[in-house]
Amino acid sequence: MIKKVYRKGLVFGIIILFFIMSLYPTFEADLIESKVVLENNMSNNTFTHTVLGEESTATWCGYCPEASAQLYQVYNMGYDFDFVTLVADMNPYADGRCNELGITGYPTVDFDGGYTTIIGQQSSYTVYQNAVINCGARAVADITIGLTAYWLGDGLIEVNAAVTNNGANTYNGHLHAYVTEITSRWDDASGEPYHFAMINDYALNKAVTVSASATQTFSATWSGYDDISMSNIRVIASVFAQSSMYTDETKAVDPQEKGGGGEDLILPKVLISYPTENETVNGTITITGTASDLNGTIQSVYINIGNEGWTKAMGTEQWKLIWDTTTFDDGMYTISAVAINNHGLQSSIVHIKAYVKNNESKPPEKPSKPDGITNGISGVEYMYTTNTSDLDGDQVRYGWDWNGDFIVDDWTGYFPSGQTINNSHIWQNPGGYNIQVIAEDSYDYQSEWSDSLAVNISENHPPNKPSTSYDRKSNNLIISAKDSDGDFIRYGISWDNDGTADQWTDLVSSGTEQSIDCKDKKGTVGVIVEDEHGGQSSWVSIKSKEKSVEYQIFNFLLDRLFYRFPIFEKILNQYY
Repeated sequence: MIKKVYRKGLVFGIIILFFIMSLYPTFEADLIESKVVLENNMSNNTFTHTVLGEESTATWCGYCPEASAQLYQVYNMGYDFDFVTLVADMNPYADGRCNELGITGYPTVDFDGGYTTIIGQQSSYTVYQNAVINCGARAVADITIGLTAYWLGDGLIEVNAAVTNNGANTYNGHLHAYVTEITSRWDDASGEPYHFAMINDYALNKAVTVSASATQTFSATWSGYDDISMSNIRVIASVFAQSSMYTDETKAVDPQEKGGGGEDLILPKVLISYPTENETVNGTITITGTASDLNGTIQSVYINIGNEGWTKAMGTEQWKLIWDTTTFDDGMYTISAVAINNHGLQSSIVHIKAYVKNNESKPPEKPSKPDGITNGISGVEYMYTTNTSDLDGDQVRYGWDWNGDFIVDDWTGYFPSGQTINNSHIWQNPGGYNIQVIAEDSYDYQSEWSDSLAVNISENHPPNKPSTSYDRKSNNLIISAKDSDGDFIRYGISWDNDGTADQWTDLVSSGTEQSIDCKDKKGTVGVIVEDEHGGQSSWVSIKSKEKSVEYQIFNFLLDRLFYRFPIFEKILNQYY
């Protein structure tokens, strides 16, 4: 009876064991150093980047050991999280970083460059854990860091970093590469060694400016202590946004012996072979391409179609991805590719555009009647606008007929459906013209002609020769002129009468008189008139006179004469 119970219990226990094992998830290890795919080994939290912690501390701080232990406990939970210990009283460079962070007391832990700051001793590690999770969910710039460290011996480490900007705009930030001891040479106040304590200066402390889809590389040889051990060193690099100084990405590596590959930090390369740029595709196609790496092996290639997310391609050096275009609306899509090597370095992202067309095309609708001036002058450029829509959403170009003969004189480039576009034209000869427009989509389907706009172009007549006089009392030139077309005019003055205008007035209405100050000017002055279309009159010369200061009595008597008999002043001004 006992044996039966024992056997039943054993069988039951085995069943329970298998049941529990069936619930345990299996994970396939896959190294992906990129924003392309984020692998989180802890819970289901999706991290946008690797979070950086910076612990500011001192060896004499009695509250700090508990903070150090709790932070190390969170680190060991497997989050995308690295931290650096800044022992301020033992390393002046660490103390300088504490000052940059604005530390007011120990312990203080800054996450992601101060996005979250926790001050003082905490009752539980969960405070730090929650900070890591919250920072991990932050929206950050789409950048990646490639990082290598090579042991050169005698306390020398070669550090290479590559910052790749996966975004559409130029990225500006700052790079810090800390050299840390995994188990520190310094103990906290409880006698326990710190973890990942920064030693000596940064390996890299550089401003970062990276154009869209480009990579910026940095390299330096770090030195500081000749008693360090390669197996006890970790290099941690972080890039901080220039605008906020919060962390956008972090990467940590352990040094390897020189000669292990990748010494020159040559990045992988990736190419898209099919489809080609601006090619039209339909149905199910296979996107193909190649990837290469001179100092490593290609581990994976990822493809992004229309910004719908990254998908791992099949293959490495020769890769492919099946694309069912029928699941996408007709239109233009950007296909992006990126390759990652076994050192965690990422290639620059390459892009091509392909046009999906699975539905039968319909021609664009009749364009709107051109809109613009209807009366103009020959030789002057005028702007006209129109628009149309394409029922398929295809891009559209416009053919302009400037003389009404139903022959396209000028094709534009392609524009999105529904967008109002403009085009300009200059008629060299006077006359009546009809403007009309036809639209054509990217599949060569054409609309009917638009309604025409009648335009009358006249010849431009230059202004009449200016009328000039000299006001001796005010030392002013008085100028006026008329334009037979009624255009606005302006007056040009040549003080040395050499046929080149030294001074122009503002545009005024035709016939408007202008007064030009001739004080301290002597000799003959040239005057010309120009209309708003650039038409010019002939030059006119007039002599300017400066008042004499030598014959004051004569001038006084002459002024009295002009006051009593104004007609004499008019006569003298006309002939003198």
